[in-house]
Amino acid sequence: MPAALVLLVLASLTAACGNEKEEPGQAKRGQGQTKASPAEQAGIDFVVESARGDLAAIKEEVGSRKPADAKYKCAAAMANIEELKKGDKALGDEITKLCAHDIWAAQIKVSVEATETERAAKPGEKLLTGCYDAYIALANDELVKAQGVDDATRALIDRYKALCPDAFAK
Repeated sequence: MPAALVLLVLASLTAACGNEKEEPGQAKRGQGQTKASPAEQAGIDFVVESARGDLAAIKEEVGSRKPADAKYKCAAAMANIEELKKGDKALGDEITKLCAHDIWAAQIKVSVEATETERAAKPGEKLLTGCYDAYIALANDELVKAQGVDDATRALIDRYKALCPDAFAK
């Protein structure tokens, strides 16, 4: 589901929530009230069901030769991550891991392997096409931003730098 549509639905539900009359003695949300209003719950349920529907596609794309393609479905799920975690914390945590780490680590792996294959086919070539892979730079930036560079990913980046010493030069 497009992120814009999800945000539009949530904005509509939020506006509707603001029009609810407060019952005498009823605490405002954030003042001890933990249960969502019916309109808020409908929005949370919508976000959870949308994420459940996207989960299989995200996992499939992460395991493909083009893992960065998952970023579009991830954008929709991550745009409403707080609501998702309110409705299904385990699903929210899984989506966060997939979208903030796994797609980018997988993209780095795909890019490194493709560049290694290219180097093996062209051992004397000075300039490899793989050394100009925009996806590896994007993946590296996203992992750094999410503080998700682990030892395995760092090792892949080091392999890439060995193939393309100027790849991350600024």
